[in-house]
Order: sequence, then C-alpha cells, then structure tokens
Amino acid sequence: MDALTPSQVTELFINLGLVKAKQAYYVTFFKAWMAGWMLCFGAMLVQLILSGSPGLKAENLALISLIAAFFFPVGLLMLVLTGQELLTAHLMFMPMSLLRGKVKA
Repeated sequence: MDALTPSQVTELFINLGLVKAKQAYYVTFFKAWMAGWMLCFGAMLVQLILSGSPGLKAENLALISLIAAFFFPVGLLMLVLTGQELLTAHLMFMPMSLLRGKVKA
C-alpha cells in the first residue's frame, strides 16, 4: 500500500517545515509574491472571459460559464509548474516544526 500513515505524514510535514525554515526570507517572499501574481492572472483571465463576450453571454450563459470554468485553474497550474509556493504552505508546516522543537522561534 502506497498511502502514508498519519504519523508518517506528520514527520514529513515537520521535515518540510525545517526545510522551509532554512530558506532565506527573500526567497520565501519572492515565491509567495510570484504565486500571488499567478493566481491573480488566472482570476483575471476568468473575468475577461465572463465579461468580454456579452453577446455570447446573453445567448448561452451556460457555455460561457463552462469556458470560464475551464480557464479557472490556469493560475494554479502556473504556480505549480513553476515551483512557486504560497505563504499558506509555510503557515501549515512551520508551526508543526516549531511545536516539535526542530525550529527555533
């Protein structure tokens, strides 16, 4: 079975928190900043699709909503494929490492 047990997942998260704690602050800031821009790009693309075609929207709202739904994950895909990290990843892993004493505050 390939699944990890809860204790293995906890240890993995603690080790990830240790890796993220060793990362320079400017790298963390830049990655989070770029990830935010990529998510904003995906959201803006959806807004352009939804508001940029009033004729199609009046005739067939379901089709334009479906097309917008297909483009919704574009920003997230850009984020994952370029290796950027949202700040929320640090906020998930770092407290676990801090509570276990692997990272000093």
